[in-house]
Amino acid sequence: MGRLPSGLQILERNDCELCRSQGNVATVKTFEAHDAKVIIADIQDAAGDLLARELGGPDTARFIHCNVSHEERVAAVVDLSVSAYGGLHAITGVKHAARVMKPMQTGCIITTASMAAHVAVSPTAYTTFKHALLGLSRSAALELRDFNIRAKRVCPGMIRTSIWNELAQTTSVSQDMAGPFCIANAALFLASDDSSFVNSGDLASMISMINGFLNLF
Repeated sequence: MGRLPSGLQILERNDCELCRSQGNVATVKTFEAHDAKVIIADIQDAAGDLLARELGGPDTARFIHCNVSHEERVAAVVDLSVSAYGGLHAITGVKHAARVMKPMQTGCIITTASMAAHVAVSPTAYTTFKHALLGLSRSAALELRDFNIRAKRVCPGMIRTSIWNELAQTTSVSQDMAGPFCIANAALFLASDDSSFVNSGDLASMISMINGFLNLF
């Protein structure tokens, strides 16, 4: 794996449930293990504070309360990145990232979409939302390319988490399903120098389709 850009990684979860999501915790831990500085944004203060302490505290990880339905809280997440660590190089989200990245003339905006961004699944609202994320990311890539800011997507399918482990007791779930750290490593690649040539691209979609959908049952 190539090096991460010097600086930091911000993690902002659109549904503000980072600390309950195994995938987001895996992403935080994976980036921190590769010497990134991380900002954890969530509505669960106790879980967020605990995770930040586990990762070494303020020198490497900080938690901030954030309800993304309040725009000023999202702006505060980005501002904390600048004040605490000197900038913003990668973010798993979009809102307010460009404001900080444009003056730096660099950045990577990673959107966690889904296979539902490419195929239709039930419920309709979920598929509609994920298709919207795809359009948002593509537009961001187009509008920000002159500032050397890249927008990319991780599009996982079914991921082996505790929920799917329970499902495996009653269904024939594929044993080679991707786990949370597989998706975390995909995000790490997109944020690293190894993917500096990639803009407006997806990662993990075909892997997820093969291991997550076609082999699921």
